[in-house]
Amino acid sequence: MNYYDPKYMAGVLEQSKPVHQFMRGNFFTDELTFPTPTVSFEFAKDNRRLLPYSTGRSVPLEAEGYQLKTYEPPLLSGSRTITNATIEQKILGELPYNSGMSPDERAQMLANRYLDDLQRALWRKEEYMCARAKQDGKLETPTQAVDYGFTQISDESSEQWADTFD
Repeated sequence: MNYYDPKYMAGVLEQSKPVHQFMRGNFFTDELTFPTPTVSFEFAKDNRRLLPYSTGRSVPLEAEGYQLKTYEPPLLSGSRTITNATIEQKILGELPYNSGMSPDERAQMLANRYLDDLQRALWRKEEYMCARAKQDGKLETPTQAVDYGFTQISDESSEQWADTFD
């Protein structure tokens, strides 16, 4: 390669697919935050009973109870490191010679890019958790599991989501 030959870069292709949040956007639209380390939920199950036919006598229906469950959300964390060696190198799309970009500007550009990467990773994790909750009726974290008590869920169906979001 001759370094004295003029060079032309037609453009930079940085492929970034949008994060689709179908499950979260359609089934988990109410976002609730709380200032405490734990949150409690009360679950009441409605089994959609029908009134029975009667021959004049009233047939009593049993009242359904409820459950109280307390949940401590797990911490989600990720990080990217910007070092001196990182900001001394040319970044994607920067001109190789005399780009005019200072190390401070390069560090800011990398910080923005890394924050965007972490935000997208969080969105994908949320979508995964929503899909698991809808599919399995429970949400398992490294420290605990929240079981919503769905009875129509089969164990075989939960296997198909394992590799979808990883």
